[in-house]
Amino acid sequence: MYYLAYGSNLHPLRLNERVHSAKHVGEITISGYKLKFNKIGVDGSGKCNIKKTNCKDSVVKFVLFRFNDIEKQELDKYESYGHGYDVHYIDLIVNGLVITAFTYIAMENYINNDLSPFSWYKSLVILGMKHYSFDKHYIEKIEKTKAIEDENFERVEKNTLLIKRIQGNNGLQLTLEKVMFFAVAKKTATFRHR
Repeated sequence: MYYLAYGSNLHPLRLNERVHSAKHVGEITISGYKLKFNKIGVDGSGKCNIKKTNCKDSVVKFVLFRFNDIEKQELDKYESYGHGYDVHYIDLIVNGLVITAFTYIAMENYINNDLSPFSWYKSLVILGMKHYSFDKHYIEKIEKTKAIEDENFERVEKNTLLIKRIQGNNGLQLTLEKVMFFAVAKKTATFRHR
């Protein structure tokens, strides 16, 4: 099963805590979408979401992972599938083969454009982007996003420890597959809900 991460699941340490078999396949940019922090999180803060813009200059950068099908149920729980996010699919051409990948997109009634992410959440997103050497200008846009402080001490402590572990592994490549990777989205890339 192929999964396109674009938010707090970008960094392999974070994702592997949730989906143990996840393996990095490569990075892909899809135009006509914009990254936003407008999904209402269970904690009330803004979580990542992608929005279709129909503007070719607007892009979202993803990391493509592969993992065992059976683990999708576990990731669905973390991502509030069905009560926050819906699953959407897209066909990609990877190394000359057509594959179908999925991602999570916020459900309409879970979107609030006035939200801000917690600072620890925004840090997790940026650390994942830097891990995969996303474009400097793309990262700078995210760094400019206003963040708020989380007042839940336990949640802050848990996520701060994760951030420190990620920073401690900054120069290390986890057991990632080294494969020749070339991926493109079909000319009119559209995520679809099944």
